[in-house]
Amino acid sequence: MIIHGGYWREKYRADLGLPLAQDLAQRGIPAYNLEYRRGPGSAAKMLADARLALGLIKEEGPITLIGHPLEPSWLAYWLRVILGCRR
Repeated sequence: MIIHGGYWREKYRADLGLPLAQDLAQRGIPAYNLEYRRGPGSAAKMLADARLALGLIKEEGPITLIGHPLEPSWLAYWLRVILGCRR
């Protein structure tokens, strides 16, 4: 699951992760490009959106979380390590 960057600002959307998602899909790798709520005071909403999206993925086996740059990496870290979202 690709978590895009954009400094947590609303003007930056999931299209930032689209080139990577397209490249992975062309290689036969299922790719999910996450959109989530952003903006001041929205950390809990971002995390809830990411957790919901992770639960909607129907692929079997482990899921790799890709966050780039720092901001979405933090979100991926929280999903995996702090909340223990494992597949």
